[in-house]
Amino acid sequence: MSAAPAGGGGFARGYEVFRQEFLHNLRRPLFWVLILITGFFAFMLAGGEASIRSGDARVGGTKAWITSEFAITQLLIMMVSLIYAFFVSVGAGMSMIRDGDQKVGELLHSTRLTAGEYVWGKYFAQLASFAWVLGVHLVLTIVFNHALPHAENADSIGPFALMNYLRPTIVFALPMLVFSVGTAFAIGGLTRQPILVFVLPLAVMLFGAFFLWEWSPAWI
Repeated sequence: MSAAPAGGGGFARGYEVFRQEFLHNLRRPLFWVLILITGFFAFMLAGGEASIRSGDARVGGTKAWITSEFAITQLLIMMVSLIYAFFVSVGAGMSMIRDGDQKVGELLHSTRLTAGEYVWGKYFAQLASFAWVLGVHLVLTIVFNHALPHAENADSIGPFALMNYLRPTIVFALPMLVFSVGTAFAIGGLTRQPILVFVLPLAVMLFGAFFLWEWSPAWI
């Protein structure tokens, strides 16, 4: 990471931190592995080789479409809270810890960059990186569901409706990313303890496994 420019306003310095961190993330295998994993799951789900249980598979006497808004919402919640969370812990949680290990702080202290510009630039870069991965994941899901031919599971693929994908992403997936990236980033920045960074995804997984996934009261 190069030093922020000495000239320019606070926005320019913060943007330089954002740009350097975002470009660094584009080259990291971590994000490309996440794309491969999410793309693989999207392909398996579209082909009927994998499924996410949601109780009764039938709604109103007919088989539920895996491209419905409800199914996409369920898919994104599960993927972001489980798979994305571990990658977020490594990417966002270790961001400031990595800078500390590489003695970047001494370099930044020689510039006019403030602590706020540095922190917000790093955070938004991590958030934009995972939002970019989520966008690729969404595009792959649409392509596999609607652009590829289907055989046995053709009756599970409904007509294409863009809002079936956009609304769950905006209402559920993006807020979950904002929370998980922010929490992991804060834990890593405040504690500088790598082991604590991985507490969040583990806690989310255990909480879901013991309290949410099997909780199905009659009044729902």
